[in-house]
Amino acid sequence: MTRILLIVTTLTLVATTAFADVAITVTQEDLGVARISYTATEDVRAFALDITIEDSNAEINDIHDFNVGDNNGYGIFPGRFREAGIDPANPDWYIENYNPTAAGGDPDRQPGIPFAGITVEMGSLYTAGNEPPAAGTLFIIDLNDNGSTDCNVCVSLNETRGGIVNENAEEVATTNLPFCTKILLQETDCLPSGHPDHAEWVAVGKPTCWCFPRQCHGDADGKAQGGPKPGYNYVGTDDLAILVSAWEVKEPTKGPGIATIPNGICADFAHDEQGGPKPGYNRVGTNDLALMVSYWEVKEPTKGPGVPADCGGNVVPE
Repeated sequence: MTRILLIVTTLTLVATTAFADVAITVTQEDLGVARISYTATEDVRAFALDITIEDSNAEINDIHDFNVGDNNGYGIFPGRFREAGIDPANPDWYIENYNPTAAGGDPDRQPGIPFAGITVEMGSLYTAGNEPPAAGTLFIIDLNDNGSTDCNVCVSLNETRGGIVNENAEEVATTNLPFCTKILLQETDCLPSGHPDHAEWVAVGKPTCWCFPRQCHGDADGKAQGGPKPGYNYVGTDDLAILVSAWEVKEPTKGPGIATIPNGICADFAHDEQGGPKPGYNRVGTNDLALMVSYWEVKEPTKGPGVPADCGGNVVPE
């Protein structure tokens, strides 16, 4: 009971709570599915975030893949104790309706599921030595497109609930909030027929990764690396790992082909075929490496000039 009351009290500290060094990311899992994750440089006790859908008719249809319970990541949801009927003396964390969204009637909350915004309250009751990992998934949301092909998933701090509560609130640190990320809701020709690489895109099976806004400059996975203090970059070691796995893999009949390498085609930054009839053709080689080198670990503003986001076409999931 004491530990339950402690986390409820912590989440209500607004004016006196400082922010930890925390980066929130939104990544596309599938059409209409977005994963919200965190990376922290200090121990974090709780998250209070607003997730809103903008520039679209889409709405949030479901929330899942969150941890539940004490000593299990950020699995304490104070706003749901009453509605879910949690017994503090003998809690059943897996009871129906126990989820991170703020309960109906609570102040300063987004409308909730199934509308275009939710407020989430997620805390942890860890003891020393059993802290949640420094990076991980907070939850996944499913979106109802309502006829829209894409939308912006926007994340901001819910100040009324304390925003992001640091374990050590003595220092004020930074977050990357607020921000928005475009999420693809329906299949579409993201490289339209007028795009100079449209024919190559069709020939290799219309890979979604070619629509990432920085893919043609060396960003194979569409994700930023780094953190608030060192800065973020879109072309780095994660992308290099994909390029290495696909390096000079020959197309049939000289080899197994790029299609056998998971995400290998995403490292074809030049959108061309190299080689010849005798040595064989490959999709990932020196041309692609040269493009990656040009933007290797270039920091995004305000730490650097950033990588141009001009590769994609109509729809660009970042």
